[in-house]
Amino acid sequence: MNRLPPAARRALAMDISRSNDAITRWSLRSLANINHGENNDDTDRTNTNPTTLNLKAFVRKEAAAALLNDVKLRLAKQHDRCHRLLQEAQSTSLGIDEDNGDAEQSNNQNENQNGKKRPRIIRAVHANWNTNASHASKQREIASQLSSDAISSLSNLEAMHADTYRLVYDLLPLSSSVNDDDNTDSSIPDILNVPILNRFSSADQILIKSVFEQIRSRHAQTVESMADVVIALRRRRRLLGKYNPSAKKACGLDRPLIDSFLRNRLVVQLLCDHYVALCRDKYHGGIAVDCDVMDVLEDAVLEASHVCDANLGVAPEVYMSAHVVSPSLLEEAGTLPSIPSPADFEAGGKYEGKVPDGQIVSLTLVRPWVHHALVEVLKNAASTSVKKMQKLQNSQIKKSNGGSNNDTSMLHLPPVHVRVIDEPTQVRICVIDRGVGLSDDE
Repeated sequence: MNRLPPAARRALAMDISRSNDAITRWSLRSLANINHGENNDDTDRTNTNPTTLNLKAFVRKEAAAALLNDVKLRLAKQHDRCHRLLQEAQSTSLGIDEDNGDAEQSNNQNENQNGKKRPRIIRAVHANWNTNASHASKQREIASQLSSDAISSLSNLEAMHADTYRLVYDLLPLSSSVNDDDNTDSSIPDILNVPILNRFSSADQILIKSVFEQIRSRHAQTVESMADVVIALRRRRRLLGKYNPSAKKACGLDRPLIDSFLRNRLVVQLLCDHYVALCRDKYHGGIAVDCDVMDVLEDAVLEASHVCDANLGVAPEVYMSAHVVSPSLLEEAGTLPSIPSPADFEAGGKYEGKVPDGQIVSLTLVRPWVHHALVEVLKNAASTSVKKMQKLQNSQIKKSNGGSNNDTSMLHLPPVHVRVIDEPTQVRICVIDRGVGLSDDE
């Protein structure tokens, strides 16, 4: 926060304090309709390069004000989360964490109910003292370096959020003009009186668009940076013998705070992508409204198959089908199965009905996110199917001649089935493979 001028620091502190109540809880539909698809002139938008057109024809200033204000509040909240995580990491590096209570608790257990201290038992350990001391010293040096790296990464994240907050603050310096004792939140009509939104010329819109693009590019590596911090602190605690995977602070940082930081990071990215897409003449911005789920699935299957074939030399066939819940099941009082079995899709099963020809299963979604999730699941299904059959083939060859064969071209791979189930309250995508599966522990 010290990187900001005094007025910006006051605005940041105010935005942090009011962010919980002032941040907009978007639904995908409300975000898709924020611009209302209005065109303010008669420009022909067909087969025209959006960069040659007046951006004012595509983005309303009310939409720009709402998105700018929400991103500003979320960046302020993200800065606060970074600051709190940095404080936790610094206190952990100094040994001021929840593990400090373990030594005090063990000391308290040495006292009996009468307040008298119990005699401590010292056990002799037959070991080379020099070797153990040298190893422990090296472990502490590595742990100290890991802690320093994590603190440095968190400091950089905090500074980056302060810098990107100032980008939006320079456009909307509204909070700095509000008195500290004034608890009135800045409304959208007030924000519209800011000069850049009051004018909202083509140059102003290009500037706003560039700010959203800068925020998006600057925060592109945020998730990787936070992952490096968690991995470093987790390794540090392992070296010091303090790692507990089930603990709330398994890596020394508050896990819910990290989760909220990562979730809000996705929302900021979505809002930036949405505004940039609106400027590029996309009717609903970055939201795919009533998108054909099978079309999204086909793209994901194609990419996953190419990746599997490039890495393993072969890929199984993927069969896709769309189903509806059988009417008899809807009449039953019971709930739908969480994980359908293959028999549920056969004749007489719960999902025997097929979606009629010409009818699509549609959803409003963020297509890149759903595509990424489907590709990862399908890659896992395809690769585990190949590896299982390769393992089976090698075991059969070993029984016959004692050798092995890594040639995957002769494998007889079972297909992967992807079922899209259109249920009354949700759309479910089930990926069914015959891979190695998961053990009970996993």
